[in-house]
Amino acid sequence: MAYVSFAVQRAALAVARTASLSGLDNQALFQTQLAVSLMPIANLNRKTLLTVLASDCKVSVSPDGQKITAQVRYPMPIWVPLADKVLGETLVPTADYNSTAAGQAIKAIFKMLNLNPSPDLSFSGVHLPVCWISYQATTFNEGHRR
Repeated sequence: MAYVSFAVQRAALAVARTASLSGLDNQALFQTQLAVSLMPIANLNRKTLLTVLASDCKVSVSPDGQKITAQVRYPMPIWVPLADKVLGETLVPTADYNSTAAGQAIKAIFKMLNLNPSPDLSFSGVHLPVCWISYQATTFNEGHRR
């Protein structure tokens, strides 16, 4: 859990940094950055690739325009038997991630690293018990002009 928590914190910072360099109007870029930043988590278990793609981020700018904040929600898998009945909810895929920008980025990473076969990101029939965790990271807005 500590490894995953740290990875999600770092991913929030990566999204905030991407937003500070590219502007605030590219949600597909932010989701792709989030997925790429969370890729090390996918090494833990095949189903964690679903959690990487199901993660969500929102980017906002402070009222004075000097700071950018990224809020990341990650569905932390619950691997302890019966704990999912008390603590969690079931993550059911809502999309075929093969055609999303984040899914294409993951497939490109697999190809670049010669990891075969490239994963099927449809996750049909997969149900995973999770507990949603949230992290927030703030960075200086490099696009801000005084």
